[in-house]
Amino acid sequence: MYLFMHSESQKCTLFISDDQHNHEESFSGVDVQRLKREVKDRIISIYENKTKQTNAIIEKLNQVGMKATSNQIYNLIQRYKTTNYGERKMTLEKLKKYCAEHEDVPEDMDKVYVADTFFEAGFIPT
Repeated sequence: MYLFMHSESQKCTLFISDDQHNHEESFSGVDVQRLKREVKDRIISIYENKTKQTNAIIEKLNQVGMKATSNQIYNLIQRYKTTNYGERKMTLEKLKKYCAEHEDVPEDMDKVYVADTFFEAGFIPT
């Protein structure tokens, strides 16, 4: 399918091909539905060891004889980050809760704490 936008007008043309094709050949043996547990664990291990790019992760998987598509890797990493680090979106309520949970100075100097907070309705820092 191809959508062509005409620059001289607000019209567009949609080209659709009815050629038969097979996606299985392009994945060369990758199960496009599910990743095995050992492949998932390996992807997470590679990701946690500072390899963040999907193509680099695919190369490292290939070195040990494992396969996954870039979409599978991306989706797995997004679910992993959400599960382990929480949602990316921060609301004011979440920020207040986080500050309240981390207001005490911990005994371990490597732990995070919030020294002071100031929230005021209508306050926008500049």
